[in-house]
Amino acid sequence: MTKCGYLICVFVGVILFLRKFLLYCSFLGLKQALATVNDYNPLMKDFPINDLLSATELDRIRTAVQLIFSHLRKIRSTKYPIQRALRLVEAISRDLSSQLLKVSICLNFSWVCVFKDMLNKLGDV
Repeated sequence: MTKCGYLICVFVGVILFLRKFLLYCSFLGLKQALATVNDYNPLMKDFPINDLLSATELDRIRTAVQLIFSHLRKIRSTKYPIQRALRLVEAISRDLSSQLLKVSICLNFSWVCVFKDMLNKLGDV
């Protein structure tokens, strides 16, 4: 075998070794990502945000918020980052305020008793 042929064989061997090594490293990253997904899954699974977004009455909004915060207790059992949890609560707060605005526009404010009842329910939320 010539010197050039030997160098080509060594070069091909190195490339094959690096290919196997990179494939192995990519599976290590996949395992870590899969572990993260399995850790966050109990928190995000069946998250009751649709109850809030579809609520058309203040009572349903109140129960939806109670469901959401009782569901958020699951965050203790995960390694969910605090910054992401804060962004999640901010998004829930934005959804809550927009839903409250939609419901309050639909209500007729000319009735005093309805207005007082709404204020009492808003105090509960």
